[in-house]
Amino acid sequence: MFGSLSALGWSNFLAGGIADAAPRRLIPIRRGGIFPFMIETRLQIPDDLYREAERVAREREITLGEVVRRGLEYIVRVYPPVPPTRPQWHPPPPRSLGHFQAPVEDWRLLANEPDAPP
Repeated sequence: MFGSLSALGWSNFLAGGIADAAPRRLIPIRRGGIFPFMIETRLQIPDDLYREAERVAREREITLGEVVRRGLEYIVRVYPPVPPTRPQWHPPPPRSLGHFQAPVEDWRLLANEPDAPP
């Protein structure tokens, strides 16, 4: 891990972050004296939407990443979690099947028989 860290990766690592070559990285962002972590990811956006998002970022003097974060924060607030449509499944209670008929000494042999019924 340490051999693959670039100069930027070392600064992230030393600042308490984790850096790697994967498309998703944890990046420390300093706000208010603390380092909350963000996930870096890739998105596929239609050209028209991308140009409009860049325009909004330029007009508001914010980064494209901030435009995307604000949009996601808005959507998450507008669409609350959907309640489950069916109740959560629980396994049925166990039934007593009686005592095991084979002696304890034969359990390993019986468990490893290739032609034993399932």
